[in-house]
Amino acid sequence: MAEKKPRADAKLLNLPEEVAAELSSALLEGMGYAKARKWLADNYGVRASMDAFSRFYEKVCAPELLARRRRTVKTADMLAEAVAAGTGRYDAVLMEQVKQRTFELLLNPQAKADQVMLLMSTIQRGQDQKLKEEQLALARDKFEFSAAEAALKHAAELQVISRDTSKDTQGKVNEARRLMYGEDAK
Repeated sequence: MAEKKPRADAKLLNLPEEVAAELSSALLEGMGYAKARKWLADNYGVRASMDAFSRFYEKVCAPELLARRRRTVKTADMLAEAVAAGTGRYDAVLMEQVKQRTFELLLNPQAKADQVMLLMSTIQRGQDQKLKEEQLALARDKFEFSAAEAALKHAAELQVISRDTSKDTQGKVNEARRLMYGEDAK
């Protein structure tokens, strides 16, 4: 018995997974049915009606589009909550979205290289900024530790300086700095 050919209007729904994903991505990126029809025929020898493209979009692309929209709404809600809470967490949320978009573009064979490079450089700048923030936090921690250590070492002298009524606050601070950090402390 000969293998049954798929119905003409189901051809697109029976495409190999990789081809279906490529077609879905192209349609979701805005490629029109006529252009997609020509592309599919030229690249894979598959000819399908406009109605088949409409069904493919309805069955494959529309659910993906809805899922993307749900993710976008969820991300927007998380961002709004982070901004409202004043946590500063929104930077991380935005960076995760940039990474997700970059990943989607990398999987899209029709993605423009300049778009991918722009997003990759944004990710790199974000990572550089995070590293600088971590280095600054570490430097601040080291400074605070050193300051506390110096204050303990000179506690008695600092008490004498703080009780000195002949100096104003700025004078006391300058003398304490010289004591703790040396003559050239400013």
